[in-house]
Amino acid sequence: MVPSNVMKLRALYREDDAVSSVLGVVLMVAVTIILAAVIGTFVLGIGSELTDSSPQAQWEFSENLNGSGATNGTVLILHGGGDDVKKSTIEVTIGGTTVYENGQSQGGGYNVDDTNLGDPITTGDRLEIEESTSALTEGAVVRIIWSNGDSSAILADERLG
Repeated sequence: MVPSNVMKLRALYREDDAVSSVLGVVLMVAVTIILAAVIGTFVLGIGSELTDSSPQAQWEFSENLNGSGATNGTVLILHGGGDDVKKSTIEVTIGGTTVYENGQSQGGGYNVDDTNLGDPITTGDRLEIEESTSALTEGAVVRIIWSNGDSSAILADERLG
């Protein structure tokens, strides 16, 4: 005759219903938590911030620096490819001075010709900046800054000379 303790032990190994129901409950809780996190992220507006990034565009610079005073120096900025960029979202600075912002020339000793700059700015569009009273000096940094109100990024940096 088999002792009762051994019978109980064998019965324990044969009954596995409790294991599958525990696994089912754990999986249901995990799925519920993941769904709540995803829905909560978008309801609170966090999801829109994750997709709001700066445009990926290539910019090309050409320059004609003339310090003799006979002619003014110029910088030509060309959209070389990539994402389109709204005119109102870019700012162009030279040596820390803002020369173009919100689709308009800001003066600062520079004449800005944006007649070949569309809105949005697409591949092949160009912006020409000519010195009027300020000198385009070798070593000055031309910077294109993108901003949409919530975030900003430097799209291009070019040192003259």
